[in-house]
Amino acid sequence: MFACSDSYNQRSHSRYTEVLLESEDSGGGHWKSRSKKKKSSGEEDDLSQPWVCEEVDPFTPRIRYFDFPKARMSSHIKTYDGNEDHLKIFQAAAKTERWAMPTWCHMFNSTQTGNARVWFDDLPAESIDIYADLKKIFLENYL
Repeated sequence: MFACSDSYNQRSHSRYTEVLLESEDSGGGHWKSRSKKKKSSGEEDDLSQPWVCEEVDPFTPRIRYFDFPKARMSSHIKTYDGNEDHLKIFQAAAKTERWAMPTWCHMFNSTQTGNARVWFDDLPAESIDIYADLKKIFLENYL
């Protein structure tokens, strides 16, 4: 369940409108740069930084905002398709990769599609604080 803030989109749209109006006022009919004007702090996002959508999901903040290093899913880990071995295969790969516990949560979540994704998104907000919680409720629901 995502509750992405539209503030970025609103700022982008208002900036677009502002530039468009400046361009029309100049009579040139083309885009005009505002690089000479000093921007007030907080006027625009630093677009070089990763964007994080504010989301309401089953992970607690310590899991949701864990700054894990780039991790790659092993090529033999497929999305969950009802295979009873999915959890065992996933856990073996996670152990081999030596992921931190929050990475286990995020990576396991990334294997969920279709009904499993809907199931995950419908879990109570901030109900998962450790991989063991996620594993337990997954097993209760699917196996």
